[in-house]
Amino acid sequence: MSLGISNLAGGSGALAGAGLSGDGAAAAKTFLNALLGQNDAPRSGGQAFLADVKDAHKPSEKRALIDGFAEGFAAASQGADRGGRSDAASDAAPSDAASQTSAADDAGEASSPQDLMSGFQEIADKVADSALPNKAKNMLLDGIAGLMSKLKAEAPSQQSSPASSPAADGGTAPRAFSAPSTSDQTGSTQGADGSSATDPSSSANDGVWTHEVKDGQATIRLGDKYTITADEKDASWTVKNNETGKTTKVSGDPHVDKDGDGKNDFDFKKDMTFKLDDGTKITVGTVPGGDNGTTFSSKLTITNGENAIQVSGLGDSHDGKDNLAVTQSMEGETIDGLTNDGSTTIFENGGAWQTAAGQAVDQSVIDAAEA
Repeated sequence: MSLGISNLAGGSGALAGAGLSGDGAAAAKTFLNALLGQNDAPRSGGQAFLADVKDAHKPSEKRALIDGFAEGFAAASQGADRGGRSDAASDAAPSDAASQTSAADDAGEASSPQDLMSGFQEIADKVADSALPNKAKNMLLDGIAGLMSKLKAEAPSQQSSPASSPAADGGTAPRAFSAPSTSDQTGSTQGADGSSATDPSSSANDGVWTHEVKDGQATIRLGDKYTITADEKDASWTVKNNETGKTTKVSGDPHVDKDGDGKNDFDFKKDMTFKLDDGTKITVGTVPGGDNGTTFSSKLTITNGENAIQVSGLGDSHDGKDNLAVTQSMEGETIDGLTNDGSTTIFENGGAWQTAAGQAVDQSVIDAAEA
């Protein structure tokens, strides 16, 4: 699922409130939607903010975090602007000042990052005050927080990076991003754009993500380190750490063999998240499949940085028949932000699985989380 500014209730009003003309508002919308294709926010700043927002359970808590982030951004931007103006005044010749004034006049209604951040904050306030169910509010607020984090990360390069490409009107053209690719029972793909993704910084795991689907089975390669296989016929999927040789298999309703010894170590019924050593997140969506609350794996949402792979139709006949499909894109951060973590999140640690507190995972851990 992709999130654009036009999909958010109150988006147009927020942009209008920033004092933009009709053309300026349209340009701002284009810029905001283009941000979805930009690089991820740094983990030291925006990533921590995103984690805090996602960990908050109430819309009011998420709103407070978003308001604080926006206000901090505004304060920092104002300080930078004052410093920049002071330096320019002391260094620039009169002819330079006249030239700058003329350029500013030509810029017209171009919105600043501060205007855009304020617009996001206003949209978040409208969402929090809306009559939507809390679950919908939380999903939208998580998405808005992701966009705000991207804006914070991109603002300096948008203003000063010499590598940015000039647009026809003298501005900076937003970088294009490729559409998702999809494979079903009959096709295979190499990457999200049909070619190799050459930016190794897009993931903590260097290497290109690829996938192929044939005859109800999928093979997914997360660079060189991990391989995931999925089989619709028995609703099973396996993740192998190619460096350690350790394998974890999830099958049936769903049973987890956490170390590849052929034994069932624990079961789960609700959605669940597996966090790999390199930061890759695999969230399993389950579907009902029988009596006594039995469920089966139906969907996998796999993200790391901007990489994303989504698997659907995995649940044997419980979510359709012969409909296994894999979609790959470069919208990992957005997809992750809009995907709720499972009731349990476990972490790979040197071939073993543990909780965030370092406790070894067994059935009692799962039962407590799903209670």
